[in-house]
Amino acid sequence: GLSNHTRKIHLFFKMPPKGKGTNSHVVKANERKAANKAVKDRAAAADMEKVASAEWAKGSNLRGTAKAENAAAKADAAARKKREKAALLAAEEAELGPGAKTKTPKLQKGGPKKGRGKKKDDLALLEESLIGAADKTMREKKRKEKLRKEKEERERKKREAAAASAASAEDPLFAATEAMI
Repeated sequence: GLSNHTRKIHLFFKMPPKGKGTNSHVVKANERKAANKAVKDRAAAADMEKVASAEWAKGSNLRGTAKAENAAAKADAAARKKREKAALLAAEEAELGPGAKTKTPKLQKGGPKKGRGKKKDDLALLEESLIGAADKTMREKKRKEKLRKEKEERERKKREAAAASAASAEDPLFAATEAMI
């Protein structure tokens, strides 16, 4: 038989009695749970993979996003300033009453422009056109003078070269003497 020590170990582990195994229904239920959990885990992993691949496909556009954020912040600030100016103008008009002129200038799109100076009369316009025409004729005269001087310089060099070659061709003895000196 079993010793007293063996009986204590046998009772400690509570092994099933001989001839009986584990409950088959419990085993099947545990297998179904494990299978269902595996299916859910695969679906969750597939979803995570889709999200990760979408992020990788998009790429890292840090500078682009920073630029877009800065541009949005500037646009917000500009819109806020415009609203504040409009509110100030409205308050001033309400304070002065209808028909009165406001002290602050009207909002101009894009700031000061070239044409927004004092109006030019006919004499000023005529003077500007005459000055422009005179400048154009002066530039043309200077260009023609420069071309004429360049042409004269080329002709002078040709004449000097021709004279030098003619002189050497006329007197070979003189040319040889010049070369020796």
